[in-house]
Amino acid sequence: MKRVRMIAQQNLLFMYTYLILKKYSNIENPLNATEIATYAKREFALPIKPDRRTIYAHLKDLQYVGENFPDECLFSIVKLNNGKVYLK
Repeated sequence: MKRVRMIAQQNLLFMYTYLILKKYSNIENPLNATEIATYAKREFALPIKPDRRTIYAHLKDLQYVGENFPDECLFSIVKLNNGKVYLK
């Protein structure tokens, strides 16, 4: 049961990452992992900020989904040279 709860929390954090990018990021306002974590903590009343490594993993997964399922996904992740990203 503990493992199931942990997986559910990870899935929620993944969705939070996507929702934060959808709401706050654009070409004029790309976000880095720390900014995404800060927004997630505030928006979803999390007790602590998600770890940056977790956010990086989510970004990688979102990029994979966007690239490999273009018919099902209506977004793509754009990575800039400064490490910031936005949802397109």
